[in-house]
Amino acid sequence: IMRALARICLLLVLWTVGPALPEHPALAEHNADHIDRQMIRAAWLGRMDDVNRYLVLGANPNGSDDLGNTALMRAAVGGHVDIMRRLFDVGARVDAVNGDGRTALNWAASAGRIGAVEWLMLNGASLDRPARDGDAPLMEAAYAGHLSVMLALLARGAQTDYRNVIGDTALIYALKGRHRDAAFALLHAGAKAGIANDDGDSALHLAAIDGDMEMVAALVAA
Repeated sequence: IMRALARICLLLVLWTVGPALPEHPALAEHNADHIDRQMIRAAWLGRMDDVNRYLVLGANPNGSDDLGNTALMRAAVGGHVDIMRRLFDVGARVDAVNGDGRTALNWAASAGRIGAVEWLMLNGASLDRPARDGDAPLMEAAYAGHLSVMLALLARGAQTDYRNVIGDTALIYALKGRHRDAAFALLHAGAKAGIANDDGDSALHLAAIDGDMEMVAALVAA
């Protein structure tokens, strides 16, 4: 009797649970996308253990979020060079672009992450690759006044007079942001003072409006 009851219980369990079904492709894609996004967030926050865990779970080192940002880009924003190195070792692309055309170097330069900038340059990042708005990494650093980042980019040969979609240059950006040290560094590197943007504003014009006579003299002498 006991053996019969055990057999009946087993049959009931099998009938209730049923055979294992393969995961639906759409569900599998959703799960993979979720893992990628979790790893991107972990990279941004500098959580190496979590990044490693998501990689073990199959996260794509080149997966992206809704804005097209990859884990390497987010790690660059946070200056987490150890995570950048880990992602690079498993195939992350240094020059991947997001929806705005920005690379990890653009992000690192705008955030002033000198360690990330230097690592990216050593590992083949394009120095002058512009975003969709035409801003190259040097311009991003100049606008924010990140002098150490600018000097590192210039030392590697970044173009001083690259123009964005409205004609602004790194020098114009530096003066718009009132970053005098950045402007002097660009002049020393050979930036042209006479370039005007689409609104007709040049570096000289901006310095004169600001009443910075020392800068005006330096621009006239350039």
